[in-house]
Amino acid sequence: TNIINPEKKIFSVINNGSALDTFYKMVSLHGGKTRNLKPNYKYNKSIKSKSNGILNYTDMIKIGNAINYITITNGKKDINAGMKFYYKNNDEIKYGDIIFDIFCNDIDNLKKTSKMIENTFIIK
Repeated sequence: TNIINPEKKIFSVINNGSALDTFYKMVSLHGGKTRNLKPNYKYNKSIKSKSNGILNYTDMIKIGNAINYITITNGKKDINAGMKFYYKNNDEIKYGDIIFDIFCNDIDNLKKTSKMIENTFIIK
């Protein structure tokens, strides 16, 4: 493809929700029911802001590796694992706001992933 800066485009469509919308359209066009696609996970952790300011993700590769770890590269596949982001780069954020949620079915993977994403964003 001829997409300029494909990594930036990937994170953009994930963050703005259009990737999920496209996925739901694909499922629907193939006769599937999107209401049946709700994740079913046992454990979750919310990563919250510790200050007021402007959010900036500083290490998207580390975040991507954490998502891969929790979903596919941890030795077993967890189809209900993932992360949900609530803020984009340069969004204003307040103390206590949830920046993103991590969810999965293995408590040890949740703990490891939480450590993996430490220091992947700043709030100025």
